[in-house]
Order: sequence, then C-alpha cells, then structure tokens
Amino acid sequence: MERVKKLDDPAAQVRLLRGSEICKLLGINAWTLREWLRRNRFPQPVYVTPGSPMRFRASEIDRWIENCGRKRRRVIRRGRLRRGAER
Repeated sequence: MERVKKLDDPAAQVRLLRGSEICKLLGINAWTLREWLRRNRFPQPVYVTPGSPMRFRASEIDRWIENCGRKRRRVIRRGRLRRGAER
C-alpha cells in the first residue's frame, strides 16, 4: 500500500515560484527567461495542471544559482546569456 503524505509534512510541501518571481529575483525579463528555457539553460518548469501557468521549484532555482560560476553570475546581472558565457 502506498503511503500518502500529509500536507503538513515538510517533504510534501514544495515551494513553487511564478515566472514573474523568477524574473524579479534574477533581474531579467520574461523574454530572457523563455530563451533560457528554450536553450535548456535553466531548470524546466512544472505545470500543476494541464494548461496552467508554468511554475518553478524554488529548490531547483536555488541549486541553479549556487551552481552558476562567477562568469555566469555577471551575465545574469546583465539579464542575458551571451554566447561565450557558458565556457
């Protein structure tokens, strides 16, 4: 029998961020976020229900930010990825 997690269980609670929250957090615009998603340079979104707006797991975003190198952080502050930023 599969165990069902209770809502007050911390493991069951996942903080989801909206695209606009991500843009504000990183100082980028929506076009940049869509471009990063298209190029697989950003954690993929989660859709709570079919057709719902995209959401992002806060834990994945935190991990992505931590894994960014110094060069990439500079690019993020400018709000865009440049061709040589991944090297």
